[in-house]
Amino acid sequence: MESWFTMARKPIESATGFPKNLSEAIRCLIGLTLIAFVTLSTSMCTGHASGPGRDERHEKVLHIDVPTPFGSLVPSDDFDSGSTFVYVFLYSALFSPIAEGKLGPALAFAWDYAEERNTWTLTIRDDVFFHDGKRVTPTDVKSSLLRFSQQVYPTVFSEIQEISILSDHCLSITLRANDRDFPDKIRQIPITPASLEGQLNDQGQPVGSGPFKFSYRVGEKEVGLVPNERYHRGRPSIDQIVFHHVADSQASWTRLLKGETHIAHQITPKDWMMLAQYRDLFHFRIHALPNYTILLYNTSDPLFQSPKVRTAMTAAINREHLVKDIMQDFGEMAIGPVWPHSPFHDPEITPIPYDPAYALELLQEEGWVRQSDGTVAKNGKIFEFTVFLFEGFEDHRKVAEYIQLCLNDLGVRARLQPVPHHQLVRKYTQNDEFQAVLTELNGLKENLRPIQRIWYATPEHSAYIGAFSDLETNRLLHGAMEEDHPHRKRELLRMFEARLIALQPGTFLYHPEALSVISKRVRLLSDDASDEYGALPSAFADVD
Repeated sequence: MESWFTMARKPIESATGFPKNLSEAIRCLIGLTLIAFVTLSTSMCTGHASGPGRDERHEKVLHIDVPTPFGSLVPSDDFDSGSTFVYVFLYSALFSPIAEGKLGPALAFAWDYAEERNTWTLTIRDDVFFHDGKRVTPTDVKSSLLRFSQQVYPTVFSEIQEISILSDHCLSITLRANDRDFPDKIRQIPITPASLEGQLNDQGQPVGSGPFKFSYRVGEKEVGLVPNERYHRGRPSIDQIVFHHVADSQASWTRLLKGETHIAHQITPKDWMMLAQYRDLFHFRIHALPNYTILLYNTSDPLFQSPKVRTAMTAAINREHLVKDIMQDFGEMAIGPVWPHSPFHDPEITPIPYDPAYALELLQEEGWVRQSDGTVAKNGKIFEFTVFLFEGFEDHRKVAEYIQLCLNDLGVRARLQPVPHHQLVRKYTQNDEFQAVLTELNGLKENLRPIQRIWYATPEHSAYIGAFSDLETNRLLHGAMEEDHPHRKRELLRMFEARLIALQPGTFLYHPEALSVISKRVRLLSDDASDEYGALPSAFADVD
């Protein structure tokens, strides 16, 4: 395993991103299960109170900074907020990832597939209890799978023909078609009690069966968890976990240096070389993210209905300069939705070049005319629009301001409007209440499901983000999902990549790199958890 002290800036395959959803965000903590295998040094005690009446002086309290505000702690209600960082500790899942992308047991300790009937049979542990003392049953699993997939993963829900309860410990899932990879598609779904229709108990608290249970929350800013004494793998050695929403990565870096927090993700220090002087205090790791930051356009808006116009926006933005000077090389220029290091990426594909003259030519072909004041106009109206960005995210603000300057040179006026996280997510998630939005989406690395969830349009609604819909994109994605032959699957996905680049539903800006930081006051004593995602490896040298 690569040392946390490695300071070389080479790409490391791992995955986490912003905005966070469970399929991505949770991965930065997946190796840090924090059950009986984790200890904190006594020097961790800070004396700061966490939650009403708590005093850390005699407790092991772990502080974790997350970049997005906390929404609902019910997974099916809110899957794109800081709450996704909490889910891995609060809820249990059916499977756990192990080496080489394989699945290991969690709530399910055995599973079998009858291919002739397209049916998976799962056997559930009988020693796992929810935080309210009730045993986790196949009925709870059935309810969770149906509720969650219908609301969050509709493509997964559409695969399910029937879920049947076979006994007190077994259930079967019959699919509409053969799918040997189906367990991987449901492995991250949190299991919640079937008896709680609103998914909260009488006190308005979430109920799971994970190693920690809910203690308190302070609006969107803070969530506290305490150990689950009945956790099936033993009581966690941590007395409390406190999650803090800190949108500004520089503020998290300052909190790390002051000892006010112990874990932070996606930090971008102003001076990379400054990290060397703190190697005795922190574990560092740079990891490349397969996600991509995108200026997403509402393709149903009259301004952005033409692919030529959208391509002009991309050609007007110097993305290489953006990565090198604005992002200080914490990223790699994006060409499309496929991660450059993915086996599905076509290395021969040509990116849209930075060429302001070409951008203006494209606009002119669509009837836009340069005015004496430098703006471009059509039918007497100048080209102006609003770019929504996430409120409080300084890195995105810097990127948006640079984009604004580039478009201004083209004669296009972009107004920047910060919007609170939850409000903005609702504006472009299966919605088109925006003109353009600066956000981050899951890229294609190896798993096709996230990319299908984003770009595949169903007969009932357009794609998951914005108003994008394209029959050829749908055909290629559907064919790739159904194709078993590796070569044909790769070719279909490369055609999909080329198609999306040609359509430019958004300007693909860059694949970010993130710096995960863990205080050396955190000690893990076991390599039990997976390091599949690389963001926060489970094995550390023991430190005091």
